[in-house]
Amino acid sequence: MYIPPWTETTVEPFALQKLPKVGDMVTIVPFVTDAPTFELEVTDVLEAMGCTDEAAGWHPVLSPVERSDIRDYEVDDPGRNPEFPFEVGVFYPKIPRANFVPRQSLRLDQIPEGVARHTVQGAVDFDPEAGGGPDVVFVERCCTSPEKALDQCEYICGETYWREEKIWRLYDSFTPC
Repeated sequence: MYIPPWTETTVEPFALQKLPKVGDMVTIVPFVTDAPTFELEVTDVLEAMGCTDEAAGWHPVLSPVERSDIRDYEVDDPGRNPEFPFEVGVFYPKIPRANFVPRQSLRLDQIPEGVARHTVQGAVDFDPEAGGGPDVVFVERCCTSPEKALDQCEYICGETYWREEKIWRLYDSFTPC
């Protein structure tokens, strides 16, 4: 295992449904309260493949993280691997004012109906000054027993919900292959 300080920091692969353009910027929102939102440039785009070798969107390759406050971020959770100090939400096109909303501060009326607060891994408010609450919620849960803690799961499933006009809609979901 490697430990900080890092010589290079990157955002791990993920897929987007919308084809990004090389040179465009994405917004990265760390799912921790003490790391700032930042932007990275799309340097290449690859086709993302699903479990059955079918196209599953687009995988943008991003420029390395050069910000020292992100690169040198120290994990304060003893159960967290320092190589992966936090999860992130990635937004394309960029949303410069996007801001992390801590799970503890979420009210039940601010998350999609049927989503348990303990399954929310990240919530993001696109315009914090407007005071409308989160616009996107990232959920991870045990596939077979959603009430269990993630460290008790054999398989983890997830959903991303997007709020439009005060109505939550399922935007994306994942299950293990």
